Amino acid sequence: MSFDFVITEKIIENKMKSLRSDYTICLNGNEKEKAMYPIILYCFSIIDILGTYYTGNACREANTENLEKFLEKYLKYKPHEIKIITELFRHKIVHLSSAKPRYRRDNGKYITWKITWNGCCNRKIVNKSGNITDDFGKIYKIDQIFTFSIQSLIKEIEEASHRYLSDLKKDPQLQAQFYQAHQKIWE
Repeated sequence: MSFDFVITEKIIENKMKSLRSDYTICLNGNEKEKAMYPIILYCFSIIDILGTYYTGNACREANTENLEKFLEKYLKYKPHEIKIITELFRHKIVHLSSAKPRYRRDNGKYITWKITWNGCCNRKIVNKSGNITDDFGKIYKIDQIFTFSIQSLIKEIEEASHRYLSDLKKDPQLQAQFYQAHQKIWE
């Protein structure tokens, strides 16, 4: 079967439309009522599927690796940013229904997070010593805050999808990997 770019482009464009629509829905309400976790979860889900198409590997065990490869190649994330967002957000929201409150980085510093809904301060690490308190009142030390913008993440995903489609259009190996992953998903 020959590769059909029009169908492939439509599949990815539909994912982007769905992401934008869900983002708009999650924005409803005031700052405390916005639906943060569903849109973050959906963003990672979209990156997961794009990473699966990119690598051609639709095995469940490869999800994190696929995501990391796509983040690096098409979203231009640095290795330390990939580690932070997968540790603080992706793994914990997917498996434990909430983001990890803090994470100990390789440099020994404890980092926590702050979400912004506008494009302000995306992927910024600020050195700020302090404490966070858990539900039982136990205090935990933090050294840094990682600020993460939902709006910027969605824009980055959309731009990455266009870069990926551009590569996909001209690269037979990427086309084969896309088709392989798509078929595996449907088996």
